[in-house]
Amino acid sequence: MVKEEVKLAIHSSGLDHYPGVAFIANRDTHQVLFLNQKGKELLHVRQDDIAKGITCDSIGLHNLELCLNCPINKLEENTFYNLRNYNKKVGLYFNYLIYPYQKDGQKLFISFARDNSAEVKIRIEAKKKEVAEQALNDALIHSMNQGNPNDAILTFLKEIAHAFKGSRCFVFEKMPDGGFTNTYFWSARKEEKNVPDFGTYD
Repeated sequence: MVKEEVKLAIHSSGLDHYPGVAFIANRDTHQVLFLNQKGKELLHVRQDDIAKGITCDSIGLHNLELCLNCPINKLEENTFYNLRNYNKKVGLYFNYLIYPYQKDGQKLFISFARDNSAEVKIRIEAKKKEVAEQALNDALIHSMNQGNPNDAILTFLKEIAHAFKGSRCFVFEKMPDGGFTNTYFWSARKEEKNVPDFGTYD
């Protein structure tokens, strides 16, 4: 929704057609005065709940810390602001477009939110991959400094286990019959010195 449409929505009943979550709240009390149909469905809020005076933080629209130190009253009215927040109630990230304004003597703000979880998930997975690649590179570098191949492999396994917070690490070798069997083994437990026999796996 473009900003001109946001301004128009303040003075109309068209918020239910917005594809994301849209709500209007009082800047002084944080009471939610309106929540569109998409928001009610996603956040499991009924019209009766709104009539009872629910607040932004009670349904996870903004987090409690943000509401207790609400920056909205410090923002200039009739200006657009962007905010990203994690909604614990539904486990999703949202990007908010916030617009503080006054109507009928009340200090209000309108907020439009879109689910941002897909984008954030991609970033998290990319970061995990980057960390994993760096751990593998570091393990290879450390293992190459060892005096013999056996020590090098054990050092590599140890570094990998530490990087991923594991207590054991194995190497599985592909056998002539196409199956896999464990050949090298490192354990944080000193009493586990021998390679466990897991048999052959297809």
